[in-house]
Parts: sequence; structure tokens; C-alpha cells
Amino acid sequence: MNSKEQRDLENTLPDEISRDDCKLELINISCIKAECELFSSIDAELQPGDNLQIEGINGSGKTTLLRIICGLTFPESGEIRWNGASIHKDRQSYNEDLVYVGHAHGIKPQLTPIENLKIEQEFSTMDDSMTIEEILDRVGLFQFRDHSCSTLSAGQCRRIALARLLMRRGRLWILDEPCSNLDHSGFDLVGELISSHLARGGISIFVSHQPIPISSHHARAIRL
Repeated sequence: MNSKEQRDLENTLPDEISRDDCKLELINISCIKAECELFSSIDAELQPGDNLQIEGINGSGKTTLLRIICGLTFPESGEIRWNGASIHKDRQSYNEDLVYVGHAHGIKPQLTPIENLKIEQEFSTMDDSMTIEEILDRVGLFQFRDHSCSTLSAGQCRRIALARLLMRRGRLWILDEPCSNLDHSGFDLVGELISSHLARGGISIFVSHQPIPISSHHARAIRL
């Protein structure tokens, strides 16, 4: 991404996600699968502008930990808190603040990029600062907007999944291998999206086997 594209991207994003402080707490999280302990005693506290990278070998439980943080899976012990309360006490409020991009793209291959994002628009609380066409332009897919996703490459489909980050105003981003199948320009795009989100007071957590260029003084890592 060149400097002009970076400025254009920053200018399309709202200056501030929310004036309210937000805090995510991972408290003594442990997980057991098939009678084997994947991880234990995971503690972290993240506030506006913080980024956390989850590291580990294949099978160490990285995706499982992300699913626990999302509230999709319960830990063996411990608790996830959002703004001081368990995420399971007010699921609707937590889900409104959460944007999750999983390892799968989560798109319908028989539909076009525009049609897939329109479905997202109908069923989610959206940020209306950009049109779907502008979002597709930002992720480099405007010229493919009316193509069936079944004809697109894996990297292009990944860009459609990442477009959700520009559609929603969620304060907490949880990303599972966001750079999967992407080329060098895609890595730069992901880094800039996360950096802009953090600069606006958001929180991000991601799993990645490759380094992502992020501009943040509040980046940390947990290795499972």
C-alpha cells in the first residue's frame, strides 16, 4: 500500500470508535480437549489501543482460545470479562462490540462480493461511513464486485472477509490468521487496518504465523 492509499484509508475511517473506555480481561483461562490440557493460567488485560498476538505451534489451541474470547466455547476454568462483566451475562452488548473474522472466509461462493457484503449489512450493526462499493475499492476488489466468488482466488475471498472490518464499528477485533492466502499488498492492508483501529481506540487480538506490520506501542504476545 502506497502513502496515498494509506491516507485515503485513514480518511475513510471515523476518528474515534467510542468515547467510552473499554477493557477486555482474560482471567486464569485454561482449556482441556480430549483429556489433554491445551493451555492454562492465561491472563491478560487489554485497553483501548492494545493489540495481542496469540502465538504457538499447530495444535497448541490458538483458535480455541480465540473462540473462548468470542464466547463461542467455554473454558475449562477462568473467565472472560468485557468492561468488568462476564461476556456471557450480556451477550448482545458484547456481540455489538465484537468483530470476528475466522479462519474460514465465511462467504457464499455462489454470490458476488457485493451480494455477500449486503447480507452482512442486513444482519449486523453497521458503520455507514462507507458504501459497500467504497469498501470493496479499499480492499482491492472493486473491479470484481459483480463476479461470482466461486471464480475468485483464495486471497481475493480473504479480502472479502476482511472487508467486514470496514463495515462495522466494533471496538474489539478478533482475527484468526487474517493474512491467510494474501500477497504482500494484502499483508500491508491488514497491518494498516489494525493500526488504524488501534489508533482510534480499538482493541485487537489475532493469530498469525507471519509478522504483520502494525504501528502500535501497545503490542504484546502470548505463546501457547
